[in-house]
Amino acid sequence: MSLRFCCVPLLLSCLASAQSLPPPPGGHRGAPEHHRSARNTRESSSTDKPRVTIHSSVHCRVYVDDESVGVVHAGGRLRFKAEPGDHELRAETRDGREWTHSVHLTAGNKPLELRAVFPARQAVRPPAPAPAPQPATSQITQAEIAAQMRQMQDAKDSQDRLQKLRQKLKAAQQQQVVPSVASAVAAGAQTDSDYQRKLRAARARMHEEEVREERAQLAHADAIRPAGTAQVNATDKNIYVWVPAGSFQMGCVTGDQACSDDEKPSHTVILSHGFWIGARPVSVEAYTNFAAAQHLPMPSDPVDPDHSDESFNPSWSLTDHPIVGVSYDQAAQYCQWMGGHLPSEAQWEYAARYGLPSGQIYLTAKRIDHDHANYGTHSCCHGKKSGKDKWRETSPVGSFDPTSLGLYDMSGNVWEWTRDFYGPSYYAISPDQDPHGPADGTYHVLRGGAWNSPYEQLRLSARQPGDGTVITPAIGFRCIVPGLG
Repeated sequence: MSLRFCCVPLLLSCLASAQSLPPPPGGHRGAPEHHRSARNTRESSSTDKPRVTIHSSVHCRVYVDDESVGVVHAGGRLRFKAEPGDHELRAETRDGREWTHSVHLTAGNKPLELRAVFPARQAVRPPAPAPAPQPATSQITQAEIAAQMRQMQDAKDSQDRLQKLRQKLKAAQQQQVVPSVASAVAAGAQTDSDYQRKLRAARARMHEEEVREERAQLAHADAIRPAGTAQVNATDKNIYVWVPAGSFQMGCVTGDQACSDDEKPSHTVILSHGFWIGARPVSVEAYTNFAAAQHLPMPSDPVDPDHSDESFNPSWSLTDHPIVGVSYDQAAQYCQWMGGHLPSEAQWEYAARYGLPSGQIYLTAKRIDHDHANYGTHSCCHGKKSGKDKWRETSPVGSFDPTSLGLYDMSGNVWEWTRDFYGPSYYAISPDQDPHGPADGTYHVLRGGAWNSPYEQLRLSARQPGDGTVITPAIGFRCIVPGLG
């Protein structure tokens, strides 16, 4: 059936008047016949044909009565107009899955919205052995032709043969039988000496194209996803925040007199991929769930060295406090369990600085105070209560205001493991793009400062070496998830 696509947008008022007023018999008076015919054709194609919209979550081609009307890209839609009457709609994916729908279209109907839903993708089965040659006068049944069609759908280089079989099947539906030439066509495809090679090549091309499309869709989603988008990870039930790709100035900033040599030189770092980072340090509750799921023991109860006679979180009863006393390997194992890994040192500082003015020393401009973070006395290493900081040791995660990105406790409460080895002079040789620290080392980098740190260690560029095997009550961690949504 011939299809016409309307190329000239019409005003709703014109459409309403065209539908309510019938055309005068014989066309417009005085107009030449060929002018009336052309105008009537345009009016008919623009007002009488019902509009249909097909939505699909996967790439597919749409047919009306076996005639292609266009392609729906993954997550998109296709609009077209069809003649009034009964039609068979069909959508076909690249891997041969089909969706069909019968419709009756009437002139003047409201636009029809349909969603193409395809069966789940199944493993491709090898083609069945070629059927035995049939005598020229024999006939085959409709079911046999349908079976041959299913076998040929896997080979994208057999579309011409497949179309011929569809035509034969349509005839078989009316006559119940068709000449055996259809069998010969199918047999020719199955016995072609290049068939298996072509089939493997076609499957490989299809797979590569699907991978490219999926990567492009993910990259597009990452590019348009707003910074600070929050999402819950299904495994550990923690909230993770989206940090888009970008660049920043890493290390000691101009005017910071407290910088140590291992924070120099300041250098530009480019992170080529966005990532999801934990909105808070991992809590006791989350780590308890991990230990139970993996059948692992909990760390020993944490003890403040200044008050060694008792634990400041006995039997881990304060479940909303950050987990502490975990080694580097224990922290890395938790992150692997929930589907991610520890952040690199560059990812950690980039997330902490995101949205802040360039050259800022602390999360709160030039100084930080106990109304904005949980930290210790001016001399290491003792806890202190002051202002809104009501805790001598750890505080519940998220007790202070978040950053503009929605991250809590990036300064104070607990030091946080990163996955980079510590190198005191690494900044001098660090690559500009996606640095991951020295190739090996004895210690790992700690970031953020803790409840027993002097305020200088809460500077955004401050870094400390941490022995991954030494257990302390001031070290926790948060995780990175490369892909979450």
